[in-house]
Amino acid sequence: MSRHTIYKCDQCKREIGAKPHITLVLNLSHSGTGIAVPPTHTNGLWKTNRLNDSFLQFHDGKCIAAYFDGLLKKASTKRT
Repeated sequence: MSRHTIYKCDQCKREIGAKPHITLVLNLSHSGTGIAVPPTHTNGLWKTNRLNDSFLQFHDGKCIAAYFDGLLKKASTKRT
């Protein structure tokens, strides 16, 4: 019996296959890894919305941009 690893894009969820792609290994033990959110009027401190995954895979620049744009939009929506 052998093992086979299948990578799926974290944005579109489709299988990537055996081809070059973007892979990110995030240092989640560092509190500064995530989406930086500017201070609110009440506390005056920047905060970081931490990411849930330490390994991310993307087909290409289009998929990684859509993924992080979505996180930025979500962080912006929470502030208003």
